[in-house]
Amino acid sequence: MIYETSNSLSAQYQGAAIALVGAAVGFAGNALLQLMSYRHQNKQWIREQKLAEYRELQNAISKGVQLMERCSPYFGYANSAKAESDPHLRETYSMAAGEVRTIIENRVLIADQVRNENILDLWKLLAAEKGYSQFQDYWRRIRAALEKAVRADLDLVP
Repeated sequence: MIYETSNSLSAQYQGAAIALVGAAVGFAGNALLQLMSYRHQNKQWIREQKLAEYRELQNAISKGVQLMERCSPYFGYANSAKAESDPHLRETYSMAAGEVRTIIENRVLIADQVRNENILDLWKLLAAEKGYSQFQDYWRRIRAALEKAVRADLDLVP
């Protein structure tokens, strides 16, 4: 009789142990799935934020270049003779160049790629340029560098 009681207790413990192991495996599996889901969502969020930074940078540079083309004391769309002596146009040119420089310097998620492609250095050269054709060449080089950075950073196929 004692033997029968210990067998039935042993069977009860075995059933409980199996249930406990099953619950632990289920819990661990669920935790693993949640972790994998979180990592995927985090990677997706970072990718979206990087893309937004690249877009913001591209837009800021484009607007800056357009404003600088109009206000340049050397080749602006405005009357060149007037542009050289007009302090407002010179100030507008300098402000546009400075604002874009700040935006380039303030990148967070794409800072390494911006640095690796020398975008700030190209921008400085563009902002200091007095000849229109060289100004345009720097603008083309900046666009190409940005495109290269985006493609490499976000694994985009050309």
